[in-house]
Amino acid sequence: MQEKGKATHSQREKLRELIARESIYPISQSLADELIDMGTIIRLKSGDAITRAGDIDSDFYILIDGIMRYWHTEGEGEVERTSYFGLPGTVCISYHSYLLGQPSPTIMKSAARLRLCG
Repeated sequence: MQEKGKATHSQREKLRELIARESIYPISQSLADELIDMGTIIRLKSGDAITRAGDIDSDFYILIDGIMRYWHTEGEGEVERTSYFGLPGTVCISYHSYLLGQPSPTIMKSAARLRLCG
């Protein structure tokens, strides 16, 4: 079950720090604030999915805290292959959906309780 809401002051501060630390290029505070203002804080319980294979999800998410597992299945769905684990600051995105408007071939699921801005 997802809970959604706007970023609190402390969440905004943490997001600014994560965005600055994870970015290769300098990002102004005003641009970071604009990005945060467009997003919503999403809370997931362990095992909740933000995106499932077959979904079209054109959003991207910045992981605030917790761990996100990004994976797909092979064969008839019996073998799971983990692409990566996202940690705080990781941008979680289905490029198939975001760039091409196509269904995601992967699943993004919380491996522990987490918060995202998306």
